[in-house]
Amino acid sequence: MCAASRNRDCIQGNQAIVSGEQGAMKEFYRDPIGILKEAVQGFMGDDGTGMAAEAAYRLVFALPPLMIFFASISAVASQYTGIDAFDRLLDRAEDGLPEEVFGTLELVLQSVEEQGGVGLLSFGLILALWSGSNAIAAIVKAINRAHGLEDDRNFVVQRGVSLALTLGLSLLMISSFALLVFGEAIGNEIAGFFNLGDLFTLLWNIVRWPVLLIMFMGALAMLYKFAPAERVNRAAILPGSIIATIVWLVASYAFSIYLSLADPGSAYGVLGGILVLLLFLYISSIVIVLGGEINAAVMRRLHGSAPVMERGDHPLDLYREPIDNAVASTGGKAATWAVLGVLVGGAIFGGLFRRNSGDGSPPL
Repeated sequence: MCAASRNRDCIQGNQAIVSGEQGAMKEFYRDPIGILKEAVQGFMGDDGTGMAAEAAYRLVFALPPLMIFFASISAVASQYTGIDAFDRLLDRAEDGLPEEVFGTLELVLQSVEEQGGVGLLSFGLILALWSGSNAIAAIVKAINRAHGLEDDRNFVVQRGVSLALTLGLSLLMISSFALLVFGEAIGNEIAGFFNLGDLFTLLWNIVRWPVLLIMFMGALAMLYKFAPAERVNRAAILPGSIIATIVWLVASYAFSIYLSLADPGSAYGVLGGILVLLLFLYISSIVIVLGGEINAAVMRRLHGSAPVMERGDHPLDLYREPIDNAVASTGGKAATWAVLGVLVGGAIFGGLFRRNSGDGSPPL
């Protein structure tokens, strides 16, 4: 909000930013190759491969609790819906992952499914949030480096931002999980309730796959929007989100072809699946970091083509949304409360399920 005393200057500043954003998008469409080259140069100069390796390493430790969480959801959902959610989850994972990666995850998922239950679900959720926030923190650091920003926020604020992003991404993942596993059943229920017929069911089963792609793109956009230490305008995050999504799909497909030809499992034995999983996470992390570099390159182009504003000397000041000190202070407090909320909420969540299970054991 603009204060009354500086309302005119604030409005002029916002108009300049909007005009600059439009110029940046035109510049991107006019010279995409140049922007991609600049992004790759920035990626190499910022040690993007090293940052991606750190993120992949932390993602490895986030995967077990994440698998516990989704396998537990499948077990609970199967009990209450009568749908064999676990087998559907395995089928979708087998369709979407390289064979060696799926084989490694399948063993863990089956082990978790045998011990499934609501108690394990609550444990997996809390552990997945914390472990996932460590991986997100590495990605946040890489995106800040791409933008030339020094994240000088205190530890509580940084951890709160990572937890908040992890929670938001988890909600998107749960929604994606529901569409993958229960999408057909949901479509049938909607068609039956509103008497929409078979045509709606057919359209639903076609449309839900692009929706999943849009949700993945939205997850990347969320990272690129809220990860930087300074808030940036929404229009500048679109190029990186779109290109990163496309590159990730192409890279995953190419990686699957490579694995079908190379067969690393024959050379490394049981370790082959683990090595392939690490490589897959590493490639995914590279794509995410590269998307951040693309957004940074777009904003640098915007700065070079738009009039310089009186909001500081940093090259990204032109793209930052005006933030009052009170708003910045509120953001820090919100991050602090996010940390406390996750801890207290996790304790209450686990306690409720322990009480409902009577003797403290999982009810399943």
